[in-house]
Amino acid sequence: MVFYYLKRRTKLEVVAACGFILWCSSAIAAPATNLVYQLLDQYVSAPDWREQPAERLVPVEFKEPGNEDAPHATTALLKKWESKCKEYRHSGPITDDPELTPAIQNRLLEGCTSHPEYLPILLDVLIKSSATYDSVFSILQKNEAQEIYTQAETDAIKQWLMVRSKYFRDDLVREAKSIHFDGEYLQKEEALQQLSELDWDTAKPLLEINAQNNEPHVVHR
Repeated sequence: MVFYYLKRRTKLEVVAACGFILWCSSAIAAPATNLVYQLLDQYVSAPDWREQPAERLVPVEFKEPGNEDAPHATTALLKKWESKCKEYRHSGPITDDPELTPAIQNRLLEGCTSHPEYLPILLDVLIKSSATYDSVFSILQKNEAQEIYTQAETDAIKQWLMVRSKYFRDDLVREAKSIHFDGEYLQKEEALQQLSELDWDTAKPLLEINAQNNEPHVVHR
């Protein structure tokens, strides 16, 4: 009986002691917690950079918004119009596309400078101007030696330049001189017409020679 009483008393004392310890802990922690909140509530102004030592002032380089995405945007634009050019081959002239603005055309030409592999298929969407022809010729010269184009692509770029610009004029004159009737069609007629538009002084003697040709189809043209 005595043993049971002592055992029960010991349990009560232990419980009381634990409660006392918990109360003391909360009483001690409360002021510390309050102190933290008080510190957080304090307003502290940012330091004046003019008062900082020179060695702590590090220049910050600001970038234009979106510039970091420019390469990805250019590639996406080139791929988009590559796909459009393939679609328009079967539906009509791509120059009728309302999205093909001068700004887009300039971006496409700039994109072909850094991604020349897109040039052959995008030729027809570029602005027809002397500046464009100069850029296309420069791209061709720069990359022809690297053999990134197939022979067919190289010929297509040269042909595109030849019938629109001063480039490859000797080739155009050579084709214009070879105009002839093959029994069914008049060959190289377009070359002579294009030469007439680009360089009348060179085309005029060829037209005079054709006027004396015994072939009626050539004379008539």
